[in-house]
Amino acid sequence: MDPLHASLLSTHPPSTTVIYLHLGVDGTQKIGKFKLERRGYNDMNFRVPDNDGYQPMGEVITQTLKRDEWMSSVYPVVNGPCPFLDSVAFVLKGKYGHDSVVTSDDAGRFVCNYTLYTTLARIMGTGTKKTNGNLRGGGGGG
Repeated sequence: MDPLHASLLSTHPPSTTVIYLHLGVDGTQKIGKFKLERRGYNDMNFRVPDNDGYQPMGEVITQTLKRDEWMSSVYPVVNGPCPFLDSVAFVLKGKYGHDSVVTSDDAGRFVCNYTLYTTLARIMGTGTKKTNGNLRGGGGGG
C-alpha cells in the first residue's frame, strides 16, 4: 500500500467502507449536468497539455494493465449495475431533474481519467471495502 493511501485509511479500521469521490469538470456537459464515471482506463492521450504543459500521447499510466484496459470505479462490480453509483444518480435526479445525471463507462483520457485510474490503482488489493466514484459536472475544462 502506498503512503498516501495508508494515511487516508489510518483512522479507519479495515472493516470500514471508504468512499473516494472525485469531482471534476467535463467541458462537453452543460452546466447542471452530472456524469458519474464507472471506469478508469490505463491510457494517457491528452488532447491538450495540462496546466504544467505535459501532454502524453498514447502512454500507459501504470504497468499493471495493458494500454486502454480499465479498472472499475466500484469494487467489486466489474460490469453491469453499480449499486453505489446508481444510488447517487437516483438522489441527484430527484434533486436536479431526471435528465441531470448520466452514468458513463468512459472518463475520457485527460485529467479526470488519470485521477480516477491512479486512485483505483492505489486502492486495489488492500483488503478494505472500497467504493470510488468520479463525478464530473458541466461547465468547461476536462
